[in-house]
Amino acid sequence: MLREAAKIALAGTDRADFSAAAVAKAEADGIDIDADSTQILLEIAALYTQKAKAGRVLQIYSEELPPPADDADEYVCSDDSAYHLRQILEGKFRFALPEFIRHLTRSKKQLPPEMLPDIIENRLHAGDSWDTLRKIIGKRGIWLMRRNPEWHKLLPLDDPALWADGNPAERLSVLRHLRRTYPELAAEMLQTSWPRETARHKVSFLEILADNLTTGDEPFLEKCLDEKSAEVRKTAAALLSALPDSRLTRRTAARARELLTYSAGKMIVKLPESSDSAGLRDGLFAPLKIPQQGLRAAWAAQIITYLPPRHWEEEFGLKPLEILEKFFATDYARLLLYAVLTAVKRYENAAWAEAYLRLSIEKHLDFRPEGEVISRLLDMISDQQFNQLLGKYIKQYDLTLNDSPLQPFMRHAGHSLTADNTVAVIDSYKKMIAEGRNAYGNYSEQKEILRQLAYTADFNVAEQLKKGWDINSRIWRVWAEETEKFFRVLQFRKIMTEGLSV
Repeated sequence: MLREAAKIALAGTDRADFSAAAVAKAEADGIDIDADSTQILLEIAALYTQKAKAGRVLQIYSEELPPPADDADEYVCSDDSAYHLRQILEGKFRFALPEFIRHLTRSKKQLPPEMLPDIIENRLHAGDSWDTLRKIIGKRGIWLMRRNPEWHKLLPLDDPALWADGNPAERLSVLRHLRRTYPELAAEMLQTSWPRETARHKVSFLEILADNLTTGDEPFLEKCLDEKSAEVRKTAAALLSALPDSRLTRRTAARARELLTYSAGKMIVKLPESSDSAGLRDGLFAPLKIPQQGLRAAWAAQIITYLPPRHWEEEFGLKPLEILEKFFATDYARLLLYAVLTAVKRYENAAWAEAYLRLSIEKHLDFRPEGEVISRLLDMISDQQFNQLLGKYIKQYDLTLNDSPLQPFMRHAGHSLTADNTVAVIDSYKKMIAEGRNAYGNYSEQKEILRQLAYTADFNVAEQLKKGWDINSRIWRVWAEETEKFFRVLQFRKIMTEGLSV
């Protein structure tokens, strides 16, 4: 009612009117509908605003209460840990939530029952997978999710009967669950119903086959390359390209040998001259937008993106970074690096992700990946790989300079820093403040990185980090509050972690 009143108020009472249902409801609630339209609008706003504040009368539950959750073998975290979680959820230390969940999972404890609704809503909005959520909510959480229709639909369904007569969401859930538990049965069920499925549903079902994909799926996926729908063919081709020894991968590798050759230390690029029906069937030669590149270049990029990055190691006998440097030295550097980057993301190859990050830092003026791209690459590498990269380049590039290639690298980082790297990074801030650098400039980038560091730095060296700040510097006033917040977060993380470890 309030929403409809707001629309009428914005449009004007002379150009809009209440619906018949709204008029009937207003009359039932005692509003004089024969009054002036402006008066009716004001009375509706006054009445229903107060009703909104008062809330709604809960329905009387007349059915039999469900049996309680079976939680005999589960242990709840301490009251202190629950208090820490409340502080996180209230926003005081909100970026500490992933670390809290990680330590809670390691301790094999669950959340207090009264906090389950908040954390379930929070993590579902954050896009956490069911596997992640299941570990922290325990049996009580699963019991609770089954009571709420909005949560219940997110639970994995394991009833094969729903595959035949369930709605699309239920059928997807059944197939996803079976693919993880009985992959061959899931593939058999899908093939049986395949002729009756719509093209849109076929794409969604094929994407689920990415879980536990094996060579046994190849015959079915090869048949999918002959489907009428371009999206179905494209999805099937992507799955086949993920199988290292599939016929499609071998066909694409043969094309790649004509595209790229390595001789006398140089990479030679020969773009495809034309498309062909066999390539179109394999998902190649489709329109692909690459900045400042033509159609033949786009075809070449598609060939590269359909090959696992390790293919080039076997083909040329070089390491990932060496290959990227050879690509960088060609006249088609932008094309090759774009295509390889797409392949690295598709195949989630950690070694190539690290190599690409190294190249992006060293060649940052030309080919530095930004935003989501660099975040995806960083997600692929381990904490150890991240710290090795940082340890190497923190000595080479000053993190606090505005044009430092490390800034995008650090701004999106979610990896825990070693003690040595923590000290090295904070030392660069101490040096910047001591030198009074950029006294009248904008420190937004540096401040954002320091806020990120508060949640990834090693809090065990906090006492060492507190020493050596030049409080007499002319820019100290700009950084006093920021450093105080930094150490406050470190202290919270230390206490939080210790509480979860007992």
